[in-house]
Amino acid sequence: APLTVNFTDQSTGSPTGWTWDFGDGTTDTTQNPTHTYTNPGTYTVTLTATDGIDTDTLVATDLVTATNDISFVAVADTHVKSASPDKNYGSLNFIRIRSSATNAYQVLVKFDVVGLGSPTSVKLRMFVTDPSPSAGDLYVVDSTWDETAVTWNTAPTVTGVPVATGGSATAGQWYEWDVTGVVTADGTYSFALVSTSGNSAYFDSREATNQPHLLASR
Repeated sequence: APLTVNFTDQSTGSPTGWTWDFGDGTTDTTQNPTHTYTNPGTYTVTLTATDGIDTDTLVATDLVTATNDISFVAVADTHVKSASPDKNYGSLNFIRIRSSATNAYQVLVKFDVVGLGSPTSVKLRMFVTDPSPSAGDLYVVDSTWDETAVTWNTAPTVTGVPVATGGSATAGQWYEWDVTGVVTADGTYSFALVSTSGNSAYFDSREATNQPHLLASR
């Protein structure tokens, strides 16, 4: 919220009057109104149409859901490469993952979360520029790494089980990992993205247009 919705009357016959009830305490008598919901919630919309003789009412239960979303753009991201274990890639406008015994790539991404509140869900979102059967499995890692200095040899250790697993990554689309159980309060969060495929996946980095971010719905 706020969420603006355009409503269109699809009544048959020849109605001459309309009353829209938007479910938030407001109404409108125009045929095709535009209404802005200012508070998050789920709303039932009712349309009553009349031709001066007969009156019909349509009730659309839970038609509109307005959320109070907040996003946190990555404050650092990079990939590290096993074949160049001492090289830093922090200034690139893309990040890459790949599984390989000799030339693997892993992504690191970091977020500073302030003003989270009490979200109902939190998703980590990254924009795919080159597809792969594996969008990558997501692990929580230590946040002490520096985007301009970290290398394969100095990257935080990836251990344990992933907090979210990735399916197929499609070019030109956002991929989402559910991190609701991880991002629960304000603080700094770092993740490593590890591929399960020898076919690389590429994503926009924070230096590109479609920046990695956390999207929290409240």
